[in-house]
Amino acid sequence: MKFDSLKINKFIKRSLDENGLEEMTPVQEQSIPVLFAGKDLLSIAPTGTGKTLAYILPLVRSLHYAQGTRPRALILVPTKELIFQVEEVFKKVSDNVDLRIALIYGEGNKNKQIKALEDGCDIVVATPGRIQEMVSIRALHLNDIKHFIVDEADTLLDEGFATQFKYVLDALPEKRQNALFSATFSHETQAIAHSFLKSAEKVVIGGGIALPEKIHQRAIDVPNIKTKLNVLADLVNDVEVFSKVLIFTETKKVAERVQQFLHHRYFEGTSDVVHSNKDQNYRLRVLDEFKNGILTAVVATGVIGKGVDIEGVTHVINFEVPKDYEDYVHQIGRTARAGNSGESITLVEPDEYEDFENIQKWIGVEVPLEELPEGTMVIEMQPRGPRIDKHGNSVRHKNQRKDDERGDAFHEKKEKNKKVNVRVKAMKGLSKKAQKTLGLKSNGRPRKRRK
Repeated sequence: MKFDSLKINKFIKRSLDENGLEEMTPVQEQSIPVLFAGKDLLSIAPTGTGKTLAYILPLVRSLHYAQGTRPRALILVPTKELIFQVEEVFKKVSDNVDLRIALIYGEGNKNKQIKALEDGCDIVVATPGRIQEMVSIRALHLNDIKHFIVDEADTLLDEGFATQFKYVLDALPEKRQNALFSATFSHETQAIAHSFLKSAEKVVIGGGIALPEKIHQRAIDVPNIKTKLNVLADLVNDVEVFSKVLIFTETKKVAERVQQFLHHRYFEGTSDVVHSNKDQNYRLRVLDEFKNGILTAVVATGVIGKGVDIEGVTHVINFEVPKDYEDYVHQIGRTARAGNSGESITLVEPDEYEDFENIQKWIGVEVPLEELPEGTMVIEMQPRGPRIDKHGNSVRHKNQRKDDERGDAFHEKKEKNKKVNVRVKAMKGLSKKAQKTLGLKSNGRPRKRRK
């Protein structure tokens, strides 16, 4: 179905034409008419299927032109990276329309954001934490909101924004149109949908599990983390095939280690790393260079694993098996987007077998473990210690006993301490004169001899 078939004004049509937007994706084809009709909407679809445009177009059509100073539409998203993606889509639709947008997010210049709100805007795109702050200091008034959109609702809940979400919800007027977009339809997503949607129409693309149709999932059996580094280097060094690669790790520490390894090895492409310890400008610069082909590989934690649309990613490599099954879906969903083909490769160690088996059961797809590629340099090393999850907590191996963590040295030291304690108790029973004769302190310890 083409955008030309929609009842939209000539200015929006011109903007769509100028940006080469002709055919609607399935989620757009099913969601846009519902929003045009003024109904509430629950839309579940894989990432990369055009959900952002599915709600931006109806918003631009409904708001039509700039009016007043207070916003009439609020779009709530979990990350600032997603805010800039929304802005990019908004510009494509509203090039020839007089509408104003304000971006409200943490780490941005708060005074500039307050100034943008004071100058007046029609649409606010915001993260939950910063918008709560703006409402609490009365820099932002939500009384005139007619359209409320929640994008990437599953990610928003994963990031722990439930309290801020309820705060924003309570500040909104009762009469408004609501829409919720999400890549997955978990119990948490259902709960948040029921909390504010009213008689909502439901659109589900892909069964609620966000697996791109044209993705080829692979997994390689690797004995340890050092060998993983060699496998990774051998793969991404073929820059003609692996021309745009996202490499995901579970922790910032491992992400930095992988990036340093690629930087110092024979990697013929260019790479960088992004995670939550990198400041906003750094992350945006890296993403921009990756989009523009300056970088061929980016190592990342979950910062860009959810919601950000990066075109043309050829491969996603999971350096570690995600502990959160939905993270796996979000991460591999960075490739094979918008109808393109792509490949995901997960490197699996023995202590990750169980997690990877559970992921396969959860997504309903079998991904057989392949042997190491021929010629891979295998590094012998001692078994890894306890895995650390993304929250910094130790994750016990399934067959590891609690007693094993202390080891023999602990028990030997304990026995030694027992002997010392007995000796000290015995010495404390002696008179001070006897202790002085034996060269002991009053606590039973030997005195240091003067030189």
